[in-house]
Amino acid sequence: MDISTTTVHENLLMVELSSSILLMTSSLFFFHMTKVKSLEINPIASSLFSVFLILLAILIVVNSLLNYHYKISKNINQEEQSMINRQFFSIYLSIGIIFICIQFCIACSIIIGIL
Repeated sequence: MDISTTTVHENLLMVELSSSILLMTSSLFFFHMTKVKSLEINPIASSLFSVFLILLAILIVVNSLLNYHYKISKNINQEEQSMINRQFFSIYLSIGIIFICIQFCIACSIIIGIL
């Protein structure tokens, strides 16, 4: 595995993580606008829509992590000097799992807020 292949996989992961953050931010912005009455919409409907966007963001992160894991683990096993690649692999997986946990906590807090 050469450096350009690794960079492509990492770039794809970062693009998908950025998309997930953008979806989460949009969801929180929409939810906040309905809470301060900038938009007149049913609070339950707005909460469900916000949770839907966050769950979509979680699915994007999970999909990107699974793709990254599949592509990189296949190449790490074939490579002799892959210690640095394993470290980056662990770091990126940890960042993705942290994103998932944060998004899940935000979705739970929105759900608890409407109950």
